[in-house]
Amino acid sequence: MKQYLFLTLSLFLISSSVQAELPGSFSASYALHYDDLRIGVMERRFTHNEENGSGTFESNGKLTGLAALFRKDKITESSHWEINNDGQLRPVEYRYERTGGEKEKSVYHHFDWRNNKVISKTQDEKKELTVAPGLLDKLLYQLAMMETENPEVGLEYDLIDGTTLKKYQFDFKGEEELSTPMGKIKTLKFQRSRPNENPDNTKNKRSTILWCAPSLHYLPIRVDTIDKKGHLTSIRIKEVAGL
Repeated sequence: MKQYLFLTLSLFLISSSVQAELPGSFSASYALHYDDLRIGVMERRFTHNEENGSGTFESNGKLTGLAALFRKDKITESSHWEINNDGQLRPVEYRYERTGGEKEKSVYHHFDWRNNKVISKTQDEKKELTVAPGLLDKLLYQLAMMETENPEVGLEYDLIDGTTLKKYQFDFKGEEELSTPMGKIKTLKFQRSRPNENPDNTKNKRSTILWCAPSLHYLPIRVDTIDKKGHLTSIRIKEVAGL
């Protein structure tokens, strides 16, 4: 198992032009699978102070069971956010830490919206970038997905990933019912579009597919990521509280 085991933990989703209200505070837990093995857990907690329009979105993932005997990877991720004067969600401070494995990693972003700049630090470099309003971090864009009112038109998000600005695009692929520990749940299915990659390249197996539940405020209840070597990392919902 390499570091891509946890790619889905931070990838895990995605600003839509049409927005609904944010959900109230909630928590969700997921099981992490690698190919046919269940290897870990992930817990997410969203707090929303509706009085001042701010809050925190946190994620904690770790390996469990037999996988934990060979690797001690842990990932903690947090995004402090606020609502701007136009009613749009925006990040204030973001932190990511991966510890316990062969290659540790840290990322920190501080957003200065008065000057439309972000200070980004990783273990290798530090940059100050000029950015446009609407930029999200790699955790908060998953919350932005839960704001959308018309996801069938597709989803598109501008993100900062490390010290690089990226665009994530997801195409709507229809409706699907999934069996979960919470029972059968109707979902909307999306697949990440990678316009800069050659679709005819048979060696390119990378794929990201996610399923969002309208009954749970469009919470992603499953995310599958296939890496370049064809290995599947999957995050699957276990339980939800507050939605």
